[in-house]
Amino acid sequence: RPDLVVTWHLGAANKREVQSWATGRRGMGTRHTTYNYTQGTLVIDLTEAASKHLVWRGIYRDDESSPAKVAKKVEKDVKELFSKYPPKK
Repeated sequence: RPDLVVTWHLGAANKREVQSWATGRRGMGTRHTTYNYTQGTLVIDLTEAASKHLVWRGIYRDDESSPAKVAKKVEKDVKELFSKYPPKK
């Protein structure tokens, strides 16, 4: 029987950010720049098997230009998450 159960969730969402600022004489005009990117999120939960209580949750987010780039970084992201386990007191 295991002491801990590990579950994980990996997702990617396409995001858009729009930045606006005043331009022109007396700031009467407006200029916009749009950035498109993919935000990847990795969630890892460690749950105590007997009591089903959550022991630790690690969440890592990364922004990349495509889901394929997010997928390539998963191994590194997992190592980074677990570098914070166990939590410091």
